[in-house]
Amino acid sequence: FRIEQPNGNPGNFYSPYDPIIRAIGDVVFDGYQGASLHILAGGSVIVNGIIQIDTPDATGNAISPATTPGLATVTLSNGTQVTIDGTQQATLDIRAGMNLAAIGVPGLFPDPIPGAFTPIDPNAAATGAEIKIGAIIMAQPNGQILLTNQYQPNLALPGSKDITIGAIIAGDAFSPPPGGNSSDVFIDSRGNFLLNDFLGLNGGIGLIDAASLNDVGGNVTILSAGNINLDGRIDTSSINGLAAAGSITLFALGNIALTPQTTLLSAGLLGGNISLTGADISLDRSVINIENRGGTIGSVGGGIRIQARSFTATNASSVNTGSSGTSEASSGNIDIQATDFILLDGLILGTTIQADNATFGNGGDVRIIAPNLTLTANSQINTGTSNLGNGGNIFLQANALQISNSSIESRVFATGQGTGGNIVIDTGSLSLSNAGLLLTATSGLGDAGNIQVTARDAVTLTGSTTFMTSQVDPGAIGRGGNISIEAGSVSLANGAKLTASTDGQGNSGNISVFADNGSVTLSGSGTGIWTKTTTDGAGGVIAIRTDNLQM
Repeated sequence: FRIEQPNGNPGNFYSPYDPIIRAIGDVVFDGYQGASLHILAGGSVIVNGIIQIDTPDATGNAISPATTPGLATVTLSNGTQVTIDGTQQATLDIRAGMNLAAIGVPGLFPDPIPGAFTPIDPNAAATGAEIKIGAIIMAQPNGQILLTNQYQPNLALPGSKDITIGAIIAGDAFSPPPGGNSSDVFIDSRGNFLLNDFLGLNGGIGLIDAASLNDVGGNVTILSAGNINLDGRIDTSSINGLAAAGSITLFALGNIALTPQTTLLSAGLLGGNISLTGADISLDRSVINIENRGGTIGSVGGGIRIQARSFTATNASSVNTGSSGTSEASSGNIDIQATDFILLDGLILGTTIQADNATFGNGGDVRIIAPNLTLTANSQINTGTSNLGNGGNIFLQANALQISNSSIESRVFATGQGTGGNIVIDTGSLSLSNAGLLLTATSGLGDAGNIQVTARDAVTLTGSTTFMTSQVDPGAIGRGGNISIEAGSVSLANGAKLTASTDGQGNSGNISVFADNGSVTLSGSGTGIWTKTTTDGAGGVIAIRTDNLQM
């Protein structure tokens, strides 16, 4: 099936009806504007321009549970069921690379559709199962977009099986006043998925915009049997914070790559969940952000969950949950797990994983699990509170944890009123070097969190600017946190320091170092373990237990 201009180039068509295109082979056209559109293609679907859906179908021609029950329920590759009803919702429903038996009689329904189009050979050959669309505009609230080449697939097809999208506008930017809930987006690819403005319609930036100004943000689900490559922005926000944001789900059997300046954003009354599951997941100068802009006490925003074989975040990438404005909601948690390794490499500007509370709820927890976890080049893992509420805890579990010129911090900021989160590390070995920092601190009204390190083998701190410390800052009111290390052996060298101090109104924490089956070694100028007070607060107790203490 092909729509052509007289010169042979792909053409546009417009329909006030709800067409169903059934084609044995490829479907190619340049654009569409009208009611809900359904395409069932045995081959690829290529749209080099814009598809705009203005309304649901009003004629009864749409795919729906009532008229076409066999086609109305689509089971995605992850088992999720999507109900297609072009009469009740403005709908774009594109299914490519289908088994011919599932398509039905090829043709156009109704036939003909008033408008400027010319169908050519609905029995044309199928060259693949690719879906490639310049842009999609859903100009109606509460709509639905489904793009799949996994439905009733013809697995014998040659050629590309990728899905490439330049832009999807599924929010209420084009909806008639007063707007409404954004549309949900479902993409299920038999090959790779690429978000890429290949036609330059959006300044070279790919876009999936499912944000609503005042209503509920849409959900975006992208599934891929290959890789997911994002070059742009996915936004499921409720922009003014008056309703819930939508969720973002990325699942790939291959890799997931967020290229420079890519952003995943879910902000609203409560932020939605963001989930990434893949083999090797990488962020390069990219941002994943959940933000509560409203919500009441006791409510909790969405969390970030990343599951991978390896996870790499570089070049000032950030993964954040938090609250802003007058929100009283607690921030969601950040959970990152990898079966091979996790690398945070900030390069110059620093890469950050952060769960903060800037308003009245609690900050979220950060939990990171991997056999090998490395922070380098000014990378940071942070939790904190800067208003009424407690800071989140940080849990790290690894066979080998290396922190070089990077920091793990839990803070009660100067405006904070709450308890700082604890830093809990369970590892085979811990190496802290080259201005590496483990810190809990209070600068406000509340106690600093504790630092607890359990290592089966060695804990090593090296370098004059390397610290493991808990502190009460000047002007703060609260206790310092305790620092406890249990390890096979503990070594501080070349000026590294293990400290607990108070310069505010409160006692410093205690320090305990236990190496029952190994040694505790302090070597080099400036190296030390101490507690300190410069105010009326008491200094803490230092306890060292080992069979072999070397100084």
